[in-house]
Amino acid sequence: MLIGSNETTKLIDRYAIDNLKIPSIVLMENAAIDFVNEIDEELDNFLIVCGKGNNGGDGYAIARQLWSKGKKVKIFGVSFENLSCDCKINYDICKNIEIKMSDNIEKLKTWILQSECIIEGIFGTGLNSEVKGVYKKIIEIVNEHSNQKEIYSIDIPSGISGDDGEIMGTCIKADKTISFVTYKKAFLNTKNSKYFGKIIIKNIGLNQNFFKNFVNEYYLTKLDIKNVHKVRNVNSHKGDFGKVLIYAGSKEFSGASVLASNSCVRAGAGLVTLLTSENILKNNILSEVMLLNINDSRTISKSDFKNELQKIENNILNSDVIAIWNWQK
Repeated sequence: MLIGSNETTKLIDRYAIDNLKIPSIVLMENAAIDFVNEIDEELDNFLIVCGKGNNGGDGYAIARQLWSKGKKVKIFGVSFENLSCDCKINYDICKNIEIKMSDNIEKLKTWILQSECIIEGIFGTGLNSEVKGVYKKIIEIVNEHSNQKEIYSIDIPSGISGDDGEIMGTCIKADKTISFVTYKKAFLNTKNSKYFGKIIIKNIGLNQNFFKNFVNEYYLTKLDIKNVHKVRNVNSHKGDFGKVLIYAGSKEFSGASVLASNSCVRAGAGLVTLLTSENILKNNILSEVMLLNINDSRTISKSDFKNELQKIENNILNSDVIAIWNWQK
């Protein structure tokens, strides 16, 4: 999964709009559709909390998508004045189809009690100053009900910096964050991970390969591993999946050899052989690893030493990967 900063996300948006000629309102619509597809279908009664920018515009578009599915929807707007262009378009549509809307704080409190789920789009990822005034009050009111209501955040929980994940005074505590285009750098801030809830990334109609022109940092997920994991033939055997030779460990120091051997097995190597001291062989805590004893060269004859070297050489020639570490006092 691709990791992006605020600047990266802006570059991708601008390229899609200016070069690919995808209107920004189409990207907003795609985001709304993707978002709604991730909402629990059993939820029926929604309150959408919208800011004045494009994050709020996503909120209005999401409200309309939910309305079209027959859901009960109300909208609290921080303000209905000075909306961004795309936000104004979706606000007007919601007004025309007569979705209930209000900018009254007391109405916000009442509607929260009546709803099952709160979807918030107050700020986007570009927040760069401390949350104050009416915005702080709205976030605090929403958070008062975080234990009773499902809270979804659009792109990022409002009040969190998109680049470093720091809380800008106060922030929404979400159960689920549905974000767009890239995995935000903010999500790597594990200190504040409890505010993100479950994180889902949606492509808003753009192919992931397109993003690679702008991003060179990646966050690996189970899906990424699944996509590159080799499916093994049912008639195959362990010799088909790589042979690893590990020459490590001594009487005094056995830990590294055990860890390395187990790691190779866990990573999927077919046949793992450990050349090591008799002490480790006696303890035999490696059930899936072939163990071969190598005698201490300081305590054996020259002829036996020659045989030991031949044993090592034969195993080297029969291996695909070799790892060597040996510490003897």
